[in-house]
Amino acid sequence: RVLVIKLGPLLEMVQALPAMAQIRTLHSGARITLLTTPTFEGFARASALFDEVFIDGRPRGLRGHLRLYRRLRRGRFERVYDLQSSPTSGNCRLAFLPFVPPWITAPAEVRALPPLDRYWRQLSDAGLADPIAAGQAAPKPDLAWAIAAAARGGRSIREQLNLQAPFALLVPGSMPGRPLVRWPAKSYAGLADELMKAGLTPVVAGGSQEAGLAEAIQRYVPQTVILTGRVNPIELMALARDAKLTVGSNPAYTMIAGFAGSPTVLLLPSDVSP
Repeated sequence: RVLVIKLGPLLEMVQALPAMAQIRTLHSGARITLLTTPTFEGFARASALFDEVFIDGRPRGLRGHLRLYRRLRRGRFERVYDLQSSPTSGNCRLAFLPFVPPWITAPAEVRALPPLDRYWRQLSDAGLADPIAAGQAAPKPDLAWAIAAAARGGRSIREQLNLQAPFALLVPGSMPGRPLVRWPAKSYAGLADELMKAGLTPVVAGGSQEAGLAEAIQRYVPQTVILTGRVNPIELMALARDAKLTVGSNPAYTMIAGFAGSPTVLLLPSDVSP
């Protein structure tokens, strides 16, 4: 009985997939439970890496915490992989006192690494994965499962959306906490026009909060397809597999498209280090 703790956010959930897959390989005969939040329940179940998903990872108030701790205690977990490695996830140790099971977490120096490296290093330091050689990258997320998960009635997400021509994904928006710092809509519109001239249909993806940006692009290039708020992260992964290009200033969605296999350009403010 193995517990994995990962509460979010979205991009880090994707970046944690190689470590989660390694845990599944290490414990092929175990019952593995993920502790997360309601936002990522569908994501976790579709990945087929977990036998059970708990979604009360961010409880509210004393009653909520006690309810979660009782549930964890009843789980009789024999090993815990704390991929969140935060005070919130660390508090879950209280559920197991006085006999806390082996708890694999990341020390401060590992938490300072980029997420893709951090999760793998957390396992390799515990002797549970091959170390990353100097100058080498950590394993990339395998998102092939998203294609099957996004299909409906034998039809791919691209077929469901009736996207016939070759297309490019545009992911407007901004970095978290900086909604006013983003590439301008008129710049995206100019790019959309160039994409049309190159034979690629511009497809705007992202959250519903980017709908206004998408409409501004469409006013300039009427052939633009708007999918903001219409596709979930799993569907975006499946769609990005077919995209000829992705350009975006929303880091999470843009980088996820890159992990899915789309050639990708991420636009960042000049004061942010890539």
